[in-house]
Amino acid sequence: MTVNIRKCVLQTRPLDESVALGTLAAQAARCLEAAVVSGLNVLVAGSTQVGKTTFLI
Repeated sequence: MTVNIRKCVLQTRPLDESVALGTLAAQAARCLEAAVVSGLNVLVAGSTQVGKTTFLI
């Protein structure tokens, strides 16, 4: 098993933009926003080249 942790945000985008583009459901955006505002840890996982690094907020 390999784990790669990246933490580099070059540009942030509002969650509303992802919802408008159809890449994120509105309910998921609200849940993610609440988790971040609450200071919870968020794990973004997925297959290679699905946009995990791009998705970082």
